[in-house]
Amino acid sequence: MDMKRLYFILISTLLWAAPTHHPSIHQVEWEKHLAVYGPLHSTADKPIRVTPLQSSAKANGLSAAVFGFLPDWEYPAAMDNLRFDLLTHIACFDFTVSADGAISNPAGWPWTDLINTAHQNGVKVILTAVNFDADAIHAILTNNSVRQTFINNVKSKMQAYGLDGVNIDFEGMYGSDEGAVINAFMAELTDSIHSAFPGSEVSIDGPAVNWNNDWDFNGLSASCDYIFIMGYAFSGSFSATSGSTAPLTGGSINITNTVETQYQDADPQKLILGVPYYGQKFQTAGKEAHATVEESLGSVTYRSAISGYKSYGTLWDTETQSPWYRYQSSSKWYQVWVDNDSSISAKFSLADRNQYKGVGMWALNYDGSSVDFWNVIQRHYLDGAQPLPSEPYAAYVIPVPDSAAAYVYADAQLYTDGYRLAWGTNPANLTDTLTSSFLPITLSNLHPDSIYYMKLQAYNSSGDGSWSSMLAVSLPADKPVALIVDGFDRQSNTTNPRNYISRHAPALFSAGYAVISATNEAIESDRLDMQPYAFTDWFLGDESTSDITFSSLEQAAVKSFLKNGGRLFVSGAEIGWDLVARGSDDDKSFYQNYLKAEYIDDAPLGRSGEYYSMSGISATPFDTLGTLSFDDGSHGSFDVDWPDAIRAVSGAHNGLAYPNVSVSSQGGAGVYYVGTFGGGTAEGKLVHMSVPFETVYPQSARNRLMQTVARFMETATAIQKEDRPKTVSKDRIFSYPNPFNSRTRLSLYLSNTNGKPSPVLVQIFDVLGREVWRHNLPPDAAAGGRFDFEWDGTTLNGKEAGSGMYIVRVRYNGRFLVHKINMIR
Repeated sequence: MDMKRLYFILISTLLWAAPTHHPSIHQVEWEKHLAVYGPLHSTADKPIRVTPLQSSAKANGLSAAVFGFLPDWEYPAAMDNLRFDLLTHIACFDFTVSADGAISNPAGWPWTDLINTAHQNGVKVILTAVNFDADAIHAILTNNSVRQTFINNVKSKMQAYGLDGVNIDFEGMYGSDEGAVINAFMAELTDSIHSAFPGSEVSIDGPAVNWNNDWDFNGLSASCDYIFIMGYAFSGSFSATSGSTAPLTGGSINITNTVETQYQDADPQKLILGVPYYGQKFQTAGKEAHATVEESLGSVTYRSAISGYKSYGTLWDTETQSPWYRYQSSSKWYQVWVDNDSSISAKFSLADRNQYKGVGMWALNYDGSSVDFWNVIQRHYLDGAQPLPSEPYAAYVIPVPDSAAAYVYADAQLYTDGYRLAWGTNPANLTDTLTSSFLPITLSNLHPDSIYYMKLQAYNSSGDGSWSSMLAVSLPADKPVALIVDGFDRQSNTTNPRNYISRHAPALFSAGYAVISATNEAIESDRLDMQPYAFTDWFLGDESTSDITFSSLEQAAVKSFLKNGGRLFVSGAEIGWDLVARGSDDDKSFYQNYLKAEYIDDAPLGRSGEYYSMSGISATPFDTLGTLSFDDGSHGSFDVDWPDAIRAVSGAHNGLAYPNVSVSSQGGAGVYYVGTFGGGTAEGKLVHMSVPFETVYPQSARNRLMQTVARFMETATAIQKEDRPKTVSKDRIFSYPNPFNSRTRLSLYLSNTNGKPSPVLVQIFDVLGREVWRHNLPPDAAAGGRFDFEWDGTTLNGKEAGSGMYIVRVRYNGRFLVHKINMIR
């Protein structure tokens, strides 16, 4: 049994066994990352040059404290997303405290860039001292020698790194230690730290509920500078019914009760209300709110829930004043409860009404590049400024047919004055800039012998929003076109500059393909159809459970694509871990029947960080590749220390192997498949690699690998000859491009429903229901096949159609197909 799987079994058992006092999310996630990545921490101190705290930078700033925890698994990725102007404190998590008072450092410490940037912006950097063991905590609190060792070590680290205070995160302590004992300890610690570092701050994390009335919150607030209230973990793996992790109202225990009853005796100016930037996912017995939980599927960060809210819609539970969404897959119901900007704002208002010192969050960067929560902070605590716009969502780029131009699309964002596009042929230095007040943005005068890279951001009078992931495009110029889908959203415990498309596009170009590209959200939200292109290269890096390799909507898109003859190259190190080891029954079915693999282990032979090469298996399309090396973290991408070991199933074949590992019994690095998928009749193709393509090095090796994949995708088989019936398993129509400028190509697939001749009429209507164009297909079209035609944007009366949405309707055999297209003049 691999270490990750053992961890989740142990944690699930622990949480279900506890009747009321459950481990907090701080402890659960700390233990998860410790179990998976091991004790990476060092106790050694290496003094650094620190920029002094610039207190004047906050002189005219926030009207309340904003205290954010930054876990080490979110550093350094968080540096691209933190709004230092909207924070007063950053608590570095975690400095683990041993039973003897020793203190180890967070992973990657020292965080010099974070400390200096925070100080330049007047933000205090806090040491978070962590322990979750009752016996160890008891020793620290009650043993004079251990206690003094701990206090001295805190002082030493504050001195070495220029830190501005200490936060005590001691959880799971004995009830007898939760009252006078912890209060006396905090008073001694506070006096000692204040004496050594005037102006420093000492705080402690307090529970949302005083379960056994052991805590003296009034005395605790008097013994230190303030208490951070952990206002979350009301739901979790222990929940019998689905619900919010931080209900504002409802039931007898909720956040309002925490503020107005549990902490009513404490000084409000010594209280910070912490809110969750995460929530919970459940498989439930029904679709209604608070349904019986059949399986708890773990925590979900807000950055992962954003696409779910956009795709499935936001439901509002009036009982708890909480948002959630649901979806059904294979007759099973799933519910995801994650706070959004509306519910977070309501909790901030509760803290404001009760005159709290401020608010805080677990945890920074759980919202990724979204500005939703930053805007809530700004509205509450920074007067006058316009909120920043969000990162452009569902971005993609496609060439304009028969021209030297390309369109860059994304969904429009609130609070936007305009959009900025940085672009060029060198992905490391995008030197050209275009701005526009609307989307799409047009790139002109492109050359067919170049690949163009770009990033998109929205801006307004307050500043710039976050950049999108990098996109890439080249002109077709009579080449087949490959679609690259960037599905690598993960930011924690990895290195993801969001530009790995620059390792895919040149390899495809060298294989003779033109490229277009999209974020996975563009596929998930049905902005772009994969079907028209020669094949799709979908990369996932080491995307894992917290950011979801394939959501249910992405799975649906991939299923449809493959059933209708699509060709897919997918690579990622944690796909099997996410979909099988941590997945639902639907996830496991998708992995087996569409990705054609059996998940064997989370690393070859279960050994993390030992295998960094693979080779093609003889008598397969990959047998001439030789040995391919992939990154251990020192070759420009990220450390692939956990590449899944997988084995071919469901008619697929093993294609890539790890050195000296038996593929048949212990799993390999890649599988391939030719045939039909999921009951479809059109032949599709698949290459599924458990090593991220972008980590293969050098570039020449990536080129060689992509050329091999491309040859496999192109190779004709008996069923692919031109004289085969061009039928598909599902009637459908798609268009390219969509949206379009002046003309669009339409492809219609009809299955042979009854074999009888029947008129087939294609019509296009405007949004008022007026027919603007029609096209009649021959009577035998209804017998099945593929039919291609083009609309040049001209109406029935010979005029140019205007910009807007149009409806394509196909009528045949008493049936209708409907498809939306968008023209942008």
